[in-house]
Parts: sequence; structure tokens; C-alpha cells
Amino acid sequence: LGNYYSHKAEHHKAVEYFQRALKLNRRYLSAWTLVGHEYVELKNTAAAVAAYRQAIEINARDYRAWYGLGQTYELLEMHAYSVYYYNHAKRLRPYDPRMWAALGTTYEHMAKYPQAVQAYRMCVSLKTEPDVALLHRMAGIFKSKIRPPQLHEVTLSGHWHCIYKFCFIQGCFLQAAKLYELTLQDTDDGVMVDSEMALEACDFLSSYYTTTRVDPDRATKYANVLMSYGGPHKEHAKSVLARLQGNQPRLSQPSPLSLSSQRAVTTMAEEPAPPEYGGADSSMDMSDFS
Repeated sequence: LGNYYSHKAEHHKAVEYFQRALKLNRRYLSAWTLVGHEYVELKNTAAAVAAYRQAIEINARDYRAWYGLGQTYELLEMHAYSVYYYNHAKRLRPYDPRMWAALGTTYEHMAKYPQAVQAYRMCVSLKTEPDVALLHRMAGIFKSKIRPPQLHEVTLSGHWHCIYKFCFIQGCFLQAAKLYELTLQDTDDGVMVDSEMALEACDFLSSYYTTTRVDPDRATKYANVLMSYGGPHKEHAKSVLARLQGNQPRLSQPSPLSLSSQRAVTTMAEEPAPPEYGGADSSMDMSDFS
């Protein structure tokens, strides 16, 4: 009956019947876990934590209870606790993509973007079908969130530091381009655009291949896709095509690529990075998506 009312989204009644089951058997593991889920749905986080802890006391290898605790603390925006409990769940279910996706989301909330990308990569590799939304999310992290790590062993100054930052950002944009291309589907009629995410991908890719000049044909291809749509996408495509044809020295609206690259080159003072970006554990391998 508890499961029946849970499926009907009548969570108060579901809690009532799960509690009846627990009165008959206080060591009923599934009942503790399920009542914890219902408390999460009711936003009763204190009761949810208590229920999940009871489940763990009965069986410390119940991944559902650890995962439930991670979700509960995520609701409370206590992300360090979420990481702790999600990691426990992940160790018990290392081949479950849900564990990695939850861990990646929490790392992203904590602005630990290298760790988030690594967790998302594991999630993608464990899924049988491509997760376009997750690939798009990873591309967005590389495009605008990851920043150069702070150097600990070697200190660069002046132009060398600017070159280091520039090369790091260029590497991030390369990874973003590869990921965005994975989210797009080529057909006989050209690139299929069926969502705003696909338009954003085409927008970035047209800017990337125009600015870097590594493949003008691809830049033209993505710009032509954008020409079929109105608003800023079409205006951006016109600027890209004009620049490719040599009629315009710069894009009328600077792309995220050109803006970030310019910041990396012109900023002479070192921007201190958060502590979690330092060290070998948080290093990014720019060949991950090659």
C-alpha cells in the first residue's frame, strides 16, 4: 500500500503505511529507505535523514540509503555532505551512471569544475545511449567555467604567464567544440537542429572555427544552419559569413571564444585560483575527448 500511494504521489498516505510496516518490523530495510524517499518528496529533510540513517545501521551496503542522504543534503545545499554520501553510494554502485551524474552535479554546485567534468565523463561512458543534455552541459563548463589552475612548482610572470593562460583557455575551447559536435546530428539534409541547445552549439562552433581558422568550411557549415533562424542567431551567422569572406575584420558581436582569449592575453596580473584547483588530483587532461 505504501508503494501504491507513492506512485500516486500521495506521499502523506505512503508515509503512514510505511510506518505501519515498520511497527511490525523495525529492521525492515526497504521500508526505512522508502519512507526516507517519501520524506524527501515532502521536503521533511530531518525525518528523511533519520530514516536513511536507520537503513544504514541495518545494512551499511545499501546504496539507496547513501544516495538518499546525498539527495537530502543537496536539498539543504550542504554540498560537502552530499559529496561524502554520493561517494559512498558510488563505491557500492560504481557502474551506475546515476551515482556519477549526482556527484558531478554536486561538484558543479561547489564550483569544482574539473571534478564535475570527470564525474560526467564517467556517467556518459556508462550509458548505453548518448546523453545529449549532459554532453552539452560539459561543453558549457569548458566554454565558460573552467579557469587556469594556479601554478605551484613554477612561477611565470609577465608575458609567459599570459601565454600559459591563453593556451589553457584555447585547450578548453577545443574540448568544448568537440563536445558540442557530439551533441549535433548530421543528416543528408545537413545538421539537425531540434532544440535551443543545438542552436547554442552551432553558434559556438561557428565562432570557434572562424576565430581559430582551423576549419573555415565547418564555420561556414554551422553559420549556414543558423541563417535559417531569426533573431540574434541569424545576425551572428551573418557576421561569421562576412568575416569568412573577408568583408568584415571582426565579428559584430564578439564570440565567447574571442572575449575569453582576449582576457587571457591582456590580463597581466595573475588571478588567484581557488585552492581546490591546485594539485595533481584536480588536473585536467585536454586529450580526454580527442
